[in-house]
Amino acid sequence: MYRNTSILIFTALLIALNISSVLAQDLGPYIYPFESDKLSISKFESLEEKKALLDSLFSNQVYEGVNFNETYVRNSAGGVHYTFQVDLNHIPMEQVFAKIHCDHAGNIRLVQSNLPNPEAWKAINIEPVEIQKNTVYVYTEGRFALAKKEYIQEEKNDAYYDRYWLNNQDYYENSLKFHNDTTAYAKVFKPDPLSSASMVYGGNYQDAFRFDTSALVIQNINNPGGTTITTNTATYNYDGVSFNVPAESYLNDFTAPIIRQVFTNIFLNGQGVVIGFNTAITDNVAAFITEIVIEDYNYLALAQEQFWGEIPVDYAGGKFNLNNNFFVISDLSPPFTNPSTSATDSFDFNRSEVDFEDVNAFYHLNRYQAYWQSLGFTDLALEVILVDAHGNNGADNSFFAPTSPPRLVFGQGGVDDAEDADVIIHEYGHAISAFASPESNVAEERRALDEGFGDYLASSYSKQFTNFASNEVFTWDGHNEFWSGRISNSNKTKLDISINQNIYFNGEVWSATLNDLHNNLGATISDKLAIEVMYYNMPNTTISQAAKNLFLADTLLYGGIHTCEIFDILFMRKFLMGTCLDFYSGLENKFSQDNRVQLLNTYGFTNYDEDIIVRFETAEFKNSQIQLFDIKGECIFSFNPKAQVIQLNFPKLSAGAYFMTITSESNSYRFKLLKK
Repeated sequence: MYRNTSILIFTALLIALNISSVLAQDLGPYIYPFESDKLSISKFESLEEKKALLDSLFSNQVYEGVNFNETYVRNSAGGVHYTFQVDLNHIPMEQVFAKIHCDHAGNIRLVQSNLPNPEAWKAINIEPVEIQKNTVYVYTEGRFALAKKEYIQEEKNDAYYDRYWLNNQDYYENSLKFHNDTTAYAKVFKPDPLSSASMVYGGNYQDAFRFDTSALVIQNINNPGGTTITTNTATYNYDGVSFNVPAESYLNDFTAPIIRQVFTNIFLNGQGVVIGFNTAITDNVAAFITEIVIEDYNYLALAQEQFWGEIPVDYAGGKFNLNNNFFVISDLSPPFTNPSTSATDSFDFNRSEVDFEDVNAFYHLNRYQAYWQSLGFTDLALEVILVDAHGNNGADNSFFAPTSPPRLVFGQGGVDDAEDADVIIHEYGHAISAFASPESNVAEERRALDEGFGDYLASSYSKQFTNFASNEVFTWDGHNEFWSGRISNSNKTKLDISINQNIYFNGEVWSATLNDLHNNLGATISDKLAIEVMYYNMPNTTISQAAKNLFLADTLLYGGIHTCEIFDILFMRKFLMGTCLDFYSGLENKFSQDNRVQLLNTYGFTNYDEDIIVRFETAEFKNSQIQLFDIKGECIFSFNPKAQVIQLNFPKLSAGAYFMTITSESNSYRFKLLKK
């Protein structure tokens, strides 16, 4: 859910059991290969080699009985990511994983695990058990205990969760709510009517049309004796009749000869069907009004903000259907509606029609899916997603559920959520995160990462259309009478992250950090970095750890050319101290004595045949020359830079020592480089 909760992990547990999320206090070993003297191989081909690497890093002498089972392989734009479920004596340990991240050449770039550190592991009392079907270890009360795992799905109630039975009576639940093709055309919002019209909520740019009429009387209550009738409870009785008095009713004493129950308001949908009402009691009907509210009213101003968008659909049974290899519009939960279809290749609906939300959600989901494919994440959409644009029992909330198949469900309270592309893309962000790093959305700060990631994607997507209010997340659905929405350009820093705040508050630190990247590096680079870094998430990953993983993502995607820009942003957001010149991020950088010339990514050059980045701090690059010499003093490369930042792609070099000279009109710089 994007408002109250998204992917609720371990929240429905029984308090009496005092169960905590697995080792939320300690991420455990978090190893960069170049910082480890245990790394015996630099690349591998087989599963046996991967497991041998993990065994060498997490010795069974320390983690007795631990085994690693490969469960997921994910390909990103920057590399390949292997996830291993950790088991203990061949029984899975819930939410305990190891991950190996490689570049596309197979070189190992990062190894992660959330196993307890050795000292904590030795203190854990491990319960010996017999292997049984559907049994797992869960961490509770200072030890790993055996539990029976049961998957429960209640479609009509939008309930998807794992239940862990510790015995026949005691359990806790892990909620799983996160949150033949042809082409057709649909009238949709881009990305919502307020953004495209550069308007704020209100007037002809609001969700519902309201007008007042004279009091509509439901019933008369005769009171000829002038008896005092008090309406200060939810129900009251008079003359043997029980009357319901909602909270919105006037709390008062009435003594008139006739007391009347009236409508305070009546809610209609766009087709004129009553969808709700409130009532009150009054003894002065002449002074009373009934407000008529038409939800999803198709103001002319709103209709004019619709445009024709192209959608990839399926043609079957003599009609066009909203489904393809990525999304299927479905009816999963109340309010029940038939998925939209069309006899022609044109889905022409206005917002007062129930079909509109189906086509609007379908359009934006497919458009964004095509966008991140264009960024190089071609292996991210692993399962078709079922999409219910009228679900969640009509609540003013939406969610993603990583079930099989996964689901996106949008509520209808306030402004219908599927009318706002910010909501659609935010919830899709949860799906992207779950596909990139399955089963990792555990612990409060890790969940805050997901919320911030979704908010950033929504904001970045809006900027593809317009900059109007683009930093207001949920421009149409929020920032109005229904709820306050969120922003993607908060001034929050790492120092504002607190266990006393919710995941949405803390998530704004991450969305703001990514938004800074967008402002400084542009949409394409920042979007790729934002998605790539989600592949490195683990259960309990913190925002600070994700921030530092941006350097590795930049190295794999861009050769580390943006190291200092990323550093400056993280410095401003209080994640790092010092300067880029003395920061060690896994890139062994070299600098001239006066710091006017910097060589970045020399570690990648030495070990992985990656490019060297040369960065000039001044305009000294003009009329300068870069030369590379071998150990014999022969010049094997020469280049005249035309910009302050240059990415040098050298010819294939053999192992050995090399010397680079950079000569300008006033200075000369010399660097020694090694090639393995």
